[in-house]
Amino acid sequence: MLLSSASPGVYDGPMGQYKGYLAYTGMEDAGVITAVGDENQSEEKLEEIRAFAKSL
Repeated sequence: MLLSSASPGVYDGPMGQYKGYLAYTGMEDAGVITAVGDENQSEEKLEEIRAFAKSL
């Protein structure tokens, strides 16, 4: 799952829903990447996302 925001500390709700959905369906947790503020346009974060996508 990818989460992006301009504000830090806003992922509790989506993370709770994500974990609840995984538990309900029995699906495997493939991982979560978060980006906050300036990370949203950084090359480092983009490379992290690409590596994450390749691992799926």
